[in-house]
Amino acid sequence: MKPTDIDNRSFLAKIAHRLHSVIAKSPYVAQKYIYLWSKVARSLPENKFKNQIVNSFRNIDWQGVSFEPQQVWAGTSADRVDLWIVPHPGEFDFEVMFSQNIRYETEVFNVLASRLSKYDLIVEIGANVGIFTVFFGRYIQKNNLDCRVYAFEPSCEAFFRLQQNVRANQLKNIQIFNFGIAQNTGFLKFTVLFSLSLLQISQTRFVLVMHCL
Repeated sequence: MKPTDIDNRSFLAKIAHRLHSVIAKSPYVAQKYIYLWSKVARSLPENKFKNQIVNSFRNIDWQGVSFEPQQVWAGTSADRVDLWIVPHPGEFDFEVMFSQNIRYETEVFNVLASRLSKYDLIVEIGANVGIFTVFFGRYIQKNNLDCRVYAFEPSCEAFFRLQQNVRANQLKNIQIFNFGIAQNTGFLKFTVLFSLSLLQISQTRFVLVMHCL
């Protein structure tokens, strides 16, 4: 790569950052703007240019902007599972605004899909926002499997987003619980990571944990 190419990319990145920053001041305009770029990015192949576009949106403070659930797919292209995920600016699930498939831990999705038919119960401890949870539910639904999913998440913020995603996928084969699993029932200190503006903040709280046999 020539030095001039690097300089040009750096210049374009600065221009994009300034433009995004100005538009981000109005949540209404920012939402329309991101939806427009979402359509553009989703039509592009996965390459460095697309990654640059996505990264330019990640590094902006999009406060006050919310989105409807976005349809994406996970698994293999031959045995794809369609999901609906609610994106949140500043979080890893924001990527679904710009990609038609989930690029997060694709190998794990493929391995899980190859084994789900062997079980009648799935217990997910630490479900987070529910990316794998809704994948389980949709896969079971798609293949008419006699299986249920129990998902546990102690963080209130993550649990709220887990609820959003389960609701968006209209899944009846999933039960979710807002507590953790431990050797003893009670309250434990739990460190929660969340985004505030462009900062990653850690906060220690007490969460409920249950002993399950």
